[in-house]
Amino acid sequence: SPPIRSSVKAIQFGVAHVAESSKSSTSTSTSTSEPNTPTPYTYIPVSALNKYGASTQLQHALLSSTKQGSVLTLAATAEEDDGSTSSARIVVGTIRPKPPPGVISSRNWIHAISRDDADTTNEQQQWTGLLYTGIQSDGMLVTSMLRDYGRRVWERYNAVLGCEGAAEALSRILTCFMNYDRTEELVDGCGPVVPSSDDDGGFQTGRPFGIQCLLLGVGGETTAIVSMDPSGVAVRCYAAAIGRCSSDAKRLLEQRWRSGMSVADVRDLFVEIGTELFREDQGQEDNEDCTEFLNERFEIVCDVISSTSSTKNALKRIPFLATQKNNLS
Repeated sequence: SPPIRSSVKAIQFGVAHVAESSKSSTSTSTSTSEPNTPTPYTYIPVSALNKYGASTQLQHALLSSTKQGSVLTLAATAEEDDGSTSSARIVVGTIRPKPPPGVISSRNWIHAISRDDADTTNEQQQWTGLLYTGIQSDGMLVTSMLRDYGRRVWERYNAVLGCEGAAEALSRILTCFMNYDRTEELVDGCGPVVPSSDDDGGFQTGRPFGIQCLLLGVGGETTAIVSMDPSGVAVRCYAAAIGRCSSDAKRLLEQRWRSGMSVADVRDLFVEIGTELFREDQGQEDNEDCTEFLNERFEIVCDVISSTSSTKNALKRIPFLATQKNNLS
């Protein structure tokens, strides 16, 4: 009948009109912007790889750890000034803004993870610490998780979490964004390093941690320095650097650091490398005006970590362009 035929024609006309409008809107949006082109606000999955097979998220995390972190932080093993190796020592140094007048520099940039100080009669103690640079909130969370795991190890085994165990735990923390299922893995009885999101207090991350880390361990006559980037890959070394200028600093450490250097020699080396790279980073020339500018605003802070208690007051604030012999004695 005519009403039915007219209704069918109306439906056909409506479908055709919708198809045409969708085509025109699609062509308009395609001409203005590509739908598959990522924007700065587009979330990139953690499994996404670039054309070279590298993880895009890990590249972003490494970039964040250098841009948001300190200019340079160094760590190297050293011996006693007289050549004695009776105790293990690690010299650490960093470049940072000077504190306001009247404020004393602290060691809050070195985060203790575990320390064997239960026996006060023991002259040589085991100590494990963490240095990080990058996004501060990420570093604080990682430090808290490491300390919690170290507490559980001590409560179960009455033993201090050493540098090797801390390195394995740190690697698991940094790779938790990959959401590995570790429920079927054998554990040490202290519980998972990263609680599952199903557990009470657990969580799940959607991106890598934007920090670079140095794990420091001393105990007896041994020292350990473990460098780790956001990928969780651990590299054990005798001298390491993290921060914005770390690439050049590592190259200079390979050329200038040598085994058997004393604490004073390592401090001299840190001042030399830090001054050279920081000038380049700030675009400053070597003249009196720039020297005064840098001395007013920045300082090099060095500390010595030892298995004995003889270096508890080894923190030194060094003028940025201090001469090696006059200011490091």
